[in-house]
Amino acid sequence: MVLRKMEERDLGAVRQMLTKAKKYMGEVLHLTQWQGDYPSEADFAEDIALSRAYVLCDADDIPIAAAMVHTENEAAYDAMTDGNGEFSGVWQYPSDNAATVHRFVVSQDLSGHGVGATFMREIFSFLIKSGVRSVRIDTHRANKPMRRMLEKCGFRPVGIVLVNEPFDPERVAYEYGLQ
Repeated sequence: MVLRKMEERDLGAVRQMLTKAKKYMGEVLHLTQWQGDYPSEADFAEDIALSRAYVLCDADDIPIAAAMVHTENEAAYDAMTDGNGEFSGVWQYPSDNAATVHRFVVSQDLSGHGVGATFMREIFSFLIKSGVRSVRIDTHRANKPMRRMLEKCGFRPVGIVLVNEPFDPERVAYEYGLQ
């Protein structure tokens, strides 16, 4: 498996991953997360234009996972809370040397086969080479598969952030310090 920058030719595969992931999250996990227009193929097209979209590809160069990775300031992350004492509510690493991962999606056909963890480790390797020292990500509190994968990769929950979703905006924020 190989990590590379996403290209426009990958958008069809990413659209299929998103469609299946949204269906799974709604019908199986009963989440409100990703049940509207977000994320969309257009979001990833914008990420490609901004050079912050990545895919993990199989041996035939077919995308099997996709995500947006950036190092810009994340305003929602500045307003993190402790979740009524459940978490520290404090980032452990400085924001000026952190990357954020969003729109992390893995092919449902490969779910449960370690692709998500492999993708995240490849992202870590890329970020270490870029001089980044920590990674931040958030997910729905009830998204147990994603939370398990994040914790398996070494992420620790640190607080609650609010996202632009009207019915259920709270997300658990995770952080991982790169070596």
